[in-house]
Amino acid sequence: MALLPPNESDGAAAYGPPAEERPVAAAMIAIAASFFVASMQALVRDVSSEVHPFQIAFVRAVFGAVFCAALVVAMGTVTFRLRAPFLNLLRGVLGGVSISLWFLGLSMVPLAEATALSFSSVIFAALGAILFLGERMGLRRWLAVAVSLVGTLVILRPGGEAVQVGALVVLAASLVGGINMLLAKVLVRHDPAQTVVFWTAVIVSVVTALPAWFVWQAPSAENWGKLVVIGCLGSLGMFGMTYAVRYADTTLVNPMGFTRLVWATSLGYIFFSEIPDTWTMIGGLMIISGTLYIGLREAWLARAARRPP
Repeated sequence: MALLPPNESDGAAAYGPPAEERPVAAAMIAIAASFFVASMQALVRDVSSEVHPFQIAFVRAVFGAVFCAALVVAMGTVTFRLRAPFLNLLRGVLGGVSISLWFLGLSMVPLAEATALSFSSVIFAALGAILFLGERMGLRRWLAVAVSLVGTLVILRPGGEAVQVGALVVLAASLVGGINMLLAKVLVRHDPAQTVVFWTAVIVSVVTALPAWFVWQAPSAENWGKLVVIGCLGSLGMFGMTYAVRYADTTLVNPMGFTRLVWATSLGYIFFSEIPDTWTMIGGLMIISGTLYIGLREAWLARAARRPP
């Protein structure tokens, strides 16, 4: 399961098993990729005070499309024809909705809280796999889901202080991101993974262009520079996770993605004087525990399925 924010981990899906085992290098690359993504989030939060989040999402999506196109070309011969065009279109549309909601939420919610809630996309994907794909979950995985859902409620604290609209926006982005993970599982049964990644990136760019057009205001030269850096940081994060899973199993790489919460907390404190409260940290750890177990369990089952009888 991907542990980057919605639509920030698609590049990793384009590759299969590791080409060569380099666990230490893979771990360092994954940690660096998490730092790049957290830095992108911090910059989004900063520039959103002057540039609408929908504009930022569009620029980020364009950079993502360029990155994915370069990735596909670098991989060599690949078909661009789709056997499931409707599902690919649906995934691209949902991807555009997800990244727009995610950036909007980042403009409203402290970095650490938004990051912790974003990990819940794995839980939504797991629940969707049960409801729509007929996958079975044992007691331990159900407990992992339950722990993560309780952790989400701990952060939101319904019934206590007023639930922040921004937190609900981030949660909605995670829900849509979880649906996208689910669609990815289905689509790779019909089309090559790199083809799915490419067309998703293209469609996301088109989808995010519409809301950006309605709110577009010419950014200043300084903000254009920040937008370019946001695009570069996001692409570096995708690129890093892509190569991390090339050199080590996802069982090692995915947990490194949780360092994004550490980076987000640090950057939030340094640049925005944000100090996450106790409930946010407790809830974040609960979400991480559940998603970590599910991710490790799925990786173990995938390896078991590849073993010869």
